[in-house]
Amino acid sequence: MKTNTSLGRAVWLAVGVCIVYYVGSSLLYSIEVARFYGLNATEMKLTPNGKGWGNLISVRDLQASKPTGTINELCSDVTPITRDHRSISVNESGIMVCCATDNFNDSVPFKDVNGQRHYLCGKWPTTNEVSQPIKLSKLKLYGTYQ
Repeated sequence: MKTNTSLGRAVWLAVGVCIVYYVGSSLLYSIEVARFYGLNATEMKLTPNGKGWGNLISVRDLQASKPTGTINELCSDVTPITRDHRSISVNESGIMVCCATDNFNDSVPFKDVNGQRHYLCGKWPTTNEVSQPIKLSKLKLYGTYQ
């Protein structure tokens, strides 16, 4: 009996830790997205960690420029903003993108600033802002949506 009680407590503790992490990471990610858009905390929307809000764009806009090479060759047009190195991921369609993202996340927050398109890639605690010239982006937009 004592073993079952201890096991039950351990399970409930693990569930509690998972819930706290999920809520906490979602809150901190939402704050990161708000900062990315230049908003304060009262204007943010709570969203699951890694699922952005606001203007979203497919990560295909950051598709690697060629199929093989070093990361600097593949992502030469993409500039890391919040880290000192480039990242590359493969999305669920098997496309290499110059953005650290989960394979299930096909869209990321973006904003256009002074001829550059900025993207917020990843999940908290490893979000990464990157940019590329709008003229080199793969997707052409005709407006932005909130």
